[in-house]
Amino acid sequence: MKVRWQAVLAVAIMLVGVGGLIAYDYYIRPVLLAKTVVMAKEEIAENQVITEDMLVLARVPNDLVPSGAIVRPEGIIGKAAIVSIGAGTMLTKPMVDIEGLLPKKGEVIFPIPKEAIFAVNGSLRKHDVVDINLIAKEQANEGAETERMRSAEPIIKGARVVYARTEDNQSVKDSEKGDINQRETATGRVATVEILITEEERDKIIREIENENRLWIARVGK
Repeated sequence: MKVRWQAVLAVAIMLVGVGGLIAYDYYIRPVLLAKTVVMAKEEIAENQVITEDMLVLARVPNDLVPSGAIVRPEGIIGKAAIVSIGAGTMLTKPMVDIEGLLPKKGEVIFPIPKEAIFAVNGSLRKHDVVDINLIAKEQANEGAETERMRSAEPIIKGARVVYARTEDNQSVKDSEKGDINQRETATGRVATVEILITEEERDKIIREIENENRLWIARVGK
């Protein structure tokens, strides 16, 4: 009799274990331990504008969700893909131009060389908005601010900063952990600035640089 109860107990334990594994694989992991993410329903080409019918929501186990996964489709509809995205791929923030810094037709990301910069905010960061004033060669050589400098009309208004970089081509941030202290500190000195502008604005800046004029880059917004 004792042996019989031991066998029943062993079978019960086995059934509970099997049932637990089945419940974990088919309910707990895909439902309770899962997150809803945005996936590509079809292939999305590089630079293609993302539309609602290209996307689908799916529940994915938490341990398979990549860092920066996109969970709200409305946040990327109308944005351009930075890279080619295959059908069934979970979308992440680095795949999509969420911030609108990817050049559209007639636009360029123009790097302003450090030699052409007369002055720039040390607090300048990626995503900022800047105006660019022209400082004539003679004024720049004086090394002093004049009334004409202060009142001069910007040659470029409202340009978006794509990158603010140091001498060794590193992005300037508040700290190594990112922009976390309201620009009280910086990981380096701004040496070059990359801005998103039109091709006409680029040509205007190039002409001024060729004439040995300098540029005063002023942060006007974010």
